[in-house]
Amino acid sequence: MEYQKLSQDQRRAYLDNAQLWDAYLDAQSQAYRCRGGMRWRSIQDKDYLYRVMDSRVSRGLGPRSEATERAYATFSAEKAQSAQRVTSLENQVHRQSRICRAMDLGQLPRLSAKILRSLTKVGLDRKTLTVVGTHALFAYEALAGAFFPSPLLAIRDIDLLWDARLRLKIASEIPPQGLIALLKKVDRSFAVLKGSPFRVVNDEGFMVDLLQGSADMRVASVPSFATEDDFVAAEADLRWLISSRHVRATVLDENGVPAIMVAPDPRAFALHKSWLAERVNRDPVKKERDAAQSVAVARLVRDLLPQYPFSDAALRMFPRTLRDRFLTSSPA
Repeated sequence: MEYQKLSQDQRRAYLDNAQLWDAYLDAQSQAYRCRGGMRWRSIQDKDYLYRVMDSRVSRGLGPRSEATERAYATFSAEKAQSAQRVTSLENQVHRQSRICRAMDLGQLPRLSAKILRSLTKVGLDRKTLTVVGTHALFAYEALAGAFFPSPLLAIRDIDLLWDARLRLKIASEIPPQGLIALLKKVDRSFAVLKGSPFRVVNDEGFMVDLLQGSADMRVASVPSFATEDDFVAAEADLRWLISSRHVRATVLDENGVPAIMVAPDPRAFALHKSWLAERVNRDPVKKERDAAQSVAVARLVRDLLPQYPFSDAALRMFPRTLRDRFLTSSPA
């Protein structure tokens, strides 16, 4: 068996932390809406209320009146209340995370989790910057309430699949300095690898790869999020994963702290890995790993995720010959 089911106590501890994390993210969203402040400014002996976002952006809301006094009081109360809620939920998440760690819950590398949390903070988890490759297994085991064995998960890089069709939607969420700026907030040592502009690496050798499906004529040949200093997406044969539905899971890192991961449909992942394992030009070491991951995910879905039945409809983005061969030969 390529997985181990969580015990009832582990399942309960995980669910408690996942629910707390959802509440915490909601509280953060509310606090973000209350960012900045409101200020009274005296202009020609008359007070005016301003909504101040930062040192450069402010908006006048009108002269002092019952309405603006009420708006000021409401905003101040909501800002204080949302900040208190964020702090309270953050403390609860920390306590529950310690419980999860003590119960051996969470295998996701801490650095990977920090990267995922940084993507969530700017909304990229909602804009389909999808985790592919080995790291996706953390999402599938979280969905199923199970653990894959460590050798199946051991890897020192995370692959992010960018749907280039969403470029305009995503661009507004990225800092002017590009996606690399987000990663540097997580680890200042991240830098674009010379000769491989799609890859950044830190001082400990942990790598982040930015991938996209084969581009068409409507997509820039060298897509990036910002300046030439940012890293760019490399084309990879991932068209089937881009076309598949996605799953969203709360995963736990090695300290038991949650993070949100978006990954391809596990059925599509299993078929894609099976296809990779059969490619003649695939690295033999990677082929063996691909095959093992395909079998493990297929069995996990079959045994613990009945809401994801293997069917032609679920795998319609794959060629029929590939579908038929997988459905007749895999554990699904």
